[in-house]
Amino acid sequence: MHGNHQLPTIQNEKLKNNPPIGEMPSNNLCVPSWFNAWAASTGFERQSFVIRLIGDTGIARRPEIVKAIANKFSIDSTSGAVSNVISRLKEMGFITIEDTAGTGNGAPPQVLALDRLGETASIFLTQKLPAENEYHSVRSAHSTDAHTLLVLKAATILEAEGFEIVSKREINLPMSNGRISSPDILARKNGREIHVEVERDVNKGDSDARARKWQNAFDAGQGWLYVFCETEEVQKKLIQEINRALASESRLQRANTLMTNLEVIKASKRHADGSIWVSQKHSINLK
Repeated sequence: MHGNHQLPTIQNEKLKNNPPIGEMPSNNLCVPSWFNAWAASTGFERQSFVIRLIGDTGIARRPEIVKAIANKFSIDSTSGAVSNVISRLKEMGFITIEDTAGTGNGAPPQVLALDRLGETASIFLTQKLPAENEYHSVRSAHSTDAHTLLVLKAATILEAEGFEIVSKREINLPMSNGRISSPDILARKNGREIHVEVERDVNKGDSDARARKWQNAFDAGQGWLYVFCETEEVQKKLIQEINRALASESRLQRANTLMTNLEVIKASKRHADGSIWVSQKHSINLK
């Protein structure tokens, strides 16, 4: 399905990797004494980098922020130097750190956000309002913290594959007969828009509702389904669920179903065509 959805992307990869650091604000702004004291401190270069990073891109996921700090300053991401930067920013009141309910594997992932002082610092550093927080701006559109984080991970991977992220907010797309399709991500590449469903589990909720979800997704995507799963096991189970749902009205024969999962992407596995969509089922030409 092609569309002209103009919702802004939250994150800019170029800014994330290379925001300017350590710059003083414009002379047109009245600089408060606390800013001058901070700018003169030994931690200003790294701390201001993080403030600009969050302010410019809206990035919130701590692992991604840690990675950006480590890359920018060529330090080990597991060293205390990186965590000290984040801890010090929180102590000074520049940022907040929030625990989320993760997947149950390891420590719950954290999300960072600019506090009032951090927002002010970002304005002084960039002369513009901070970008909206990538996590808080979409959390209400998704069912759980863990699902929201997986959506953000999927969007980051799609951006790395050259897609423009049109929306991560689960937009409701109206269809005929009062039906609605609500993809987790709308993405665009080479002028073509795709609808991506992000899945952590199977057999959740009413089976008839789940079947309608995939039927509506098929119709809204004009026969194309893109599914991003958390694990390979979930992907295998979803293939069966989707096939059952599309069995009616010859949808299954006409379906193009492309799937991937976080595990194979972490293992750098790809389809023979070079794409991240490791499982592909294409339509049968019905004569």
